[in-house]
Amino acid sequence: MRLARYFAKYYLGAIGLTWFALVVLVVAAMLIEKAGHLSKQPEGVMTALKLALLNALPFGYQMLPLACFFALIIVGTFMARRGEWLAAQAGGVQNFGRWGGLALVALCCSGGAYVAGETILPLALHKVEHIQRHELKRVDALTRFYERRNHWYKDGDYYLFLPSFDRAKRQFYVPAIYKANGIKLTEVFEGRLLEETSEGWLLRDAMVWSMDSPEVKSVEALKLDLSASAANLMDVTGDPRQMSYAQIQRLIDDREKAGFDTAIHILEREQRIAYPLAALALFFLILPWALHPALRRSMAVNLGVGVVVLSVLLSLSHFVRMLALGQKIPVVLGGWGLTLVCLVFMPVSYFVYRRRYLI
Repeated sequence: MRLARYFAKYYLGAIGLTWFALVVLVVAAMLIEKAGHLSKQPEGVMTALKLALLNALPFGYQMLPLACFFALIIVGTFMARRGEWLAAQAGGVQNFGRWGGLALVALCCSGGAYVAGETILPLALHKVEHIQRHELKRVDALTRFYERRNHWYKDGDYYLFLPSFDRAKRQFYVPAIYKANGIKLTEVFEGRLLEETSEGWLLRDAMVWSMDSPEVKSVEALKLDLSASAANLMDVTGDPRQMSYAQIQRLIDDREKAGFDTAIHILEREQRIAYPLAALALFFLILPWALHPALRRSMAVNLGVGVVVLSVLLSLSHFVRMLALGQKIPVVLGGWGLTLVCLVFMPVSYFVYRRRYLI
């Protein structure tokens, strides 16, 4: 037990140092990229400082699985060069006695990443977006995509085109509504405004076209059987990066009900669980190599190989994500890209290790 705590302490320290170094590098690169734009702001230094501190949180979330991966390589190499793996093996310490404490640290990091992704991360991203919008007068392309309002809405057999609305009055102006039976269009409704009242949905000054009749009917107030609320019709947008898991699920339900694409939202929902678990997946992927007791292991070579391995894994996970966005594979799998790739290669890693050192 004491030996496990000893190894865990070194691993936790290595994770902290590696994580800090990765976050500083990424934040510095981000500030250098935005330096030209920040220099034009009246309070460019303060804005840069706020962006750096706030971006450190989402970047830290993204870098944590990578920090766990590289920290295990560093600790494994360090302990091997000092002969501590060999001494523990010679002393009869079982494998779990050597890596049990390390696995507990990786598990705690994974749990902490999940909690941060549900609480701290959405808040930080919201504040970053607020600074970009109101101080830098610009937002990133993905934010614009999430905020893009759709004029079309599907509700049962009705297809609604709602070009403009008044949020306070909960009214929709100059709507066009199409009713279909399967793929066959049956009726078309146009009117001056559509509003939600205590009696239900009413289309004022309505004009009704029926596909079965050449006549056009005029109705002062036509009641429509719509299940959606005014809030749903006004807004089925939102940035899932700034939401909790439950909020993302509600947004997905609203968008699916409205007939909108939800692939990228499902990816974000799945990543809330899958990405923290990637820290554990990367840990167990590299574990047998990290525990190898060879005294002449090279830190530079091991880190170099780790960089190559991680680059391959990230490239494959990105490829899986692109396939999911293109709906070539189930969208849910795209959110589990890195974790899934690690799980696929884990048996390969253990097999290669056994073939090289144990057989």
